[in-house]
Amino acid sequence: MGSYRIQRREQGQGESDWVLVETTSETSVALNRQERGKTLEYRVIAKNKAGESAQSNTVTAVL
Repeated sequence: MGSYRIQRREQGQGESDWVLVETTSETSVALNRQERGKTLEYRVIAKNKAGESAQSNTVTAVL
């Protein structure tokens, strides 16, 4: 069984600024307690016994 790592950073930050927000085996997730008043970027990396995928396209959210 695989898992998904959800990462977040503030828009405009560097590649090393991605922070792990959640790890799940589900294909959907509710992220609570996210920072308000900022533009945030999210991406997903899948992992299974063969290794990790490339990161997904970035999604931007203004909260």
